[in-house]
This record gives sequence, structure tokens and C-alpha cells, in this order.
Amino acid sequence: MESSPKGAQILIQLVQAGLLPAGNAVLLPARQLLMSLELTVQNLLRALLPTLFVQGTVLSGLFTAFAMRRAEGAVVVVQALQGNGRKATVLVQPGFSLLMIPRGLGVFLMGAALLSLPMTSSANSLVCTLGQLFSAAFTTAFALQGAAVLICAMTARRPGHSAAAGCLAAALYVLFPLALLMTGVSEQFFHYRLRILQSMRKDP
Repeated sequence: MESSPKGAQILIQLVQAGLLPAGNAVLLPARQLLMSLELTVQNLLRALLPTLFVQGTVLSGLFTAFAMRRAEGAVVVVQALQGNGRKATVLVQPGFSLLMIPRGLGVFLMGAALLSLPMTSSANSLVCTLGQLFSAAFTTAFALQGAAVLICAMTARRPGHSAAAGCLAAALYVLFPLALLMTGVSEQFFHYRLRILQSMRKDP
């Protein structure tokens, strides 16, 4: 940007668009505008890195675990009946749609989210970063649970729609994660998937 012949013009356009904090862009030299751009990028990265770190860690670990469980395959349980009869039952590993945050872990994450509110506004950079990590852990975990609820609701009666449900959940996770977050939090109290599975058992 500094060596570009149009660098000053680009910086002024960024200020006019509201992407750089500056009072009068015309009166500011290009060097000061460049320093303002660097500061804005640094603040943005400082705010996003904790969230990206937590999301990358959780997502990679979660889907690696699911891939390993799928590689193990199904389990066949043979039950002996009266006489010489036997009954074989195939137990399939539960998929992502049944992902559930344990109650104790959910309470811990909610407490961490409440604790992160004053921490993220702290002047201490370490305390602020810890608050961002706590908040990211809460939002990531419950947004994933919300995605699992959505996939379960869409595929409970139509298993063939699993690909479409997964694509929709992924799109919502990127574009509108608040909807999945609220769904995941409310799942802890209202147990939507349990109601869905119970209604399927009652239906003939």
C-alpha cells in the first residue's frame, strides 16, 4: 500500500467509507492514513484470532472424532433367546444430529459466558483475550448443538435429506450463527430432539 502510486487515494476512500477512523481524510497525510489502516487491521485480528482458534480447535477435534467412530463401523449385538433362538441387533454409532452438550458442561459454559462479559472490556490484554476465549467456547459449542438440532429435525422422518440439512446448517453457522446459538441454548431446557424421537415412536 505504501509503495503503490494510488495508495493515498485508496486510503482516503477507505476513510470516506468509514473503514478507517479519521477526522478529515483530505488533511491527513498518506503515512498517517497507512498507520491508521495498520491499527485497524491489528485490532480486527486481535478480536478475531481467539474466536477462530476456538472454532478451529473444536471443529477439527469434533469431526475427527466422528470420522474415527464411523471408521469403526456398526456393532452387532447377539442376544440369546429361550431355546436355541438368537436375536441380532445392529447398533449404529450415533451421528452429528444427536450431538448433546452434557448438563454439567452446559452450566460451565454458560457461567464462562457470563464471566466473559466484564473480561472482554478489561484494559488488561490478557484478561480481555481470556474473556474472548470463554465467549468463543460458549458460542461455538451451543451453535454446534443448534446445528445438530436442525439436522435432527430435518432428517428424523426423511433420512435422505441429510446432505441438504447439513448444507443448511453450515450456511446458518456462517451467515446467521445467532439462530443456531439460541436453538442450542434452548435445547438444554426444552429437549427438542427428545420430543421429536418420542413423537416418531408414537406414530404407527
